[in-house]
Amino acid sequence: MIDGHTISVLITTYRRMDTIKEVVSSWLAQPVDEVWLLDGSGGDARFVKTVLADERFLYWPFPRDFQTRTDYGVAMLTDGDLIVCADDDVVVEPGFTGDLYSHWSGESYEKHLDDMSWVDRHEHELREDGLIEGENPCEDISADFVGIIGRVFGGPDYVKDGTYFRSDKISEPQRVGFVGVIYMAERKWFGFDTRGMERCWDDLWHQMKIYPDAQKYVVPTTKYKDLPCHKDASAHFRDPEIRRIRAEFFAREYMKTYAPTKRRY
Repeated sequence: MIDGHTISVLITTYRRMDTIKEVVSSWLAQPVDEVWLLDGSGGDARFVKTVLADERFLYWPFPRDFQTRTDYGVAMLTDGDLIVCADDDVVVEPGFTGDLYSHWSGESYEKHLDDMSWVDRHEHELREDGLIEGENPCEDISADFVGIIGRVFGGPDYVKDGTYFRSDKISEPQRVGFVGVIYMAERKWFGFDTRGMERCWDDLWHQMKIYPDAQKYVVPTTKYKDLPCHKDASAHFRDPEIRRIRAEFFAREYMKTYAPTKRRY
């Protein structure tokens, strides 16, 4: 819990039991209220015995692999005011959840203003009101989704037409068309029909198809690390067929919703 907001974390996994304990343990070290592991590979009793000591942890072994649809299917069973969807190949470090929360809540913007000299703050307010020219180094954001990777759209080609952003490579929040890998949003943005969703486009389905008008931001933080398995043969992006399917879905949704008005997010 942060500032009275409860937080639930959903991690979908499939046959990564050699590394998943490190991922789960890193989340249990965060100020979160629930960590649910959704295992599409049928379950591993040895793993359950080593982790279930923390009452915030709930292990869901599924007899069938529903892939990343599972996150959205069970999200409404959680109790969190905020829900985090997290990949199973990223370890989070102390302060990570606080970084997401501070940008979602606007706390980081307020701190930035508090740290300014009175002269700089006065100039900042004049720029916001359009009374003097120039860009402010930090903008107040109204974020519905905050995450660690995302893209600004530039056309129907998922890779060539967009600009990619990653949390550990930016110093200010960046508005994007979708966020992924790890992202957080209020529970009001969950609870929808997942029929037709594929594992390779769940984030795009959620944020481009269902909620295209919600505001999404990649926010700055360096408090996470990718595990080596995020680049091994089990990683989705290694499969050319998955890349093709994702790109086709993106192109369809882009042309339907974004292209008519040349929206970038």
